Amino acid sequence: MHVDAQQATTEPLAAEILDELVEQYTPIPVPPCRICGADLEIERLSSGQPTRYVCPVANRQSKKAGINDLPALDHYMASQDWHTDDSDLRVVALVAEVRALRAAADGRRIVGGIVRETTNNPAEAPGRGKQ
Repeated sequence: MHVDAQQATTEPLAAEILDELVEQYTPIPVPPCRICGADLEIERLSSGQPTRYVCPVANRQSKKAGINDLPALDHYMASQDWHTDDSDLRVVALVAEVRALRAAADGRRIVGGIVRETTNNPAEAPGRGKQ
């Protein structure tokens, strides 16, 4: 989706755009090994290239057994996951701040992701009884 610069400066961001930003910039978790369920480990990391993850169990098996052990090699090959992470938690935090500011401007507040109505009467504030 493309928002033109003039529109971006004159109109507030729609909730859908904020949702898209959160989805785009939230880190994508690395899946477990498709064969044994173990947590994958980084095998190769290089600048500008996808990170390669492999199953540590398969990696150990293939190193011990060598190239002739087909089950170990199959496990190793099937466990590989190429992962590109374009996440940016600063963007996710900014979206949360925008939502909190909007809620405050509307007389609401967000606590732990839950929208709550605010009150101007301190006696009715959450956690305080009438005195």
